[in-house]
Amino acid sequence: MRKLISIVLVFLLVTAADAGDFTIKSSVFSDNGMLSPLYTCDGKNISPPLSWSNAPSNTVSFALVMYSPDWPEEMVDKWIIFNIPGSTTGLAEGQSTSLPDGTVMIKNSFGDAIYRGPCAPDSKPHHYVFMLYALNANLDLDDAAEIDEVMTAIKHHEIKETKITVLYKH
Repeated sequence: MRKLISIVLVFLLVTAADAGDFTIKSSVFSDNGMLSPLYTCDGKNISPPLSWSNAPSNTVSFALVMYSPDWPEEMVDKWIIFNIPGSTTGLAEGQSTSLPDGTVMIKNSFGDAIYRGPCAPDSKPHHYVFMLYALNANLDLDDAAEIDEVMTAIKHHEIKETKITVLYKH
């Protein structure tokens, strides 16, 4: 009986240690808040600072996909990076040009392997989503991979995901 109680207690402690919500946030915007032009095509077009916490304990790497679901034609991918080391807890402002060692960036919907900040096709507010995935492995892909390949690999290795959405209009 004592052994069973010990096992249950250990399980509860491990579960409590992972119980926090996996979250992503930014110091320059709130979820569903407006984004400063600095981080858009109307400004310096630099990546905003992002931080995350409470990643699952078995996280090996992260993938980050920034996209806009509001474009008239289709969903538009603005920034796709993966194999961010599992020890990473965020990306500094403008860090898209000097990512952590081992991180891979692929071409976005515009054919560029860069951070392409919000640049709405009209004057209405558009949503831009930063999806962060905690993965149990590095993705066996390189910078020539297509977004569909990356998303398939993410789904095979995803432990948990979180997101933050920002709005922007010209």
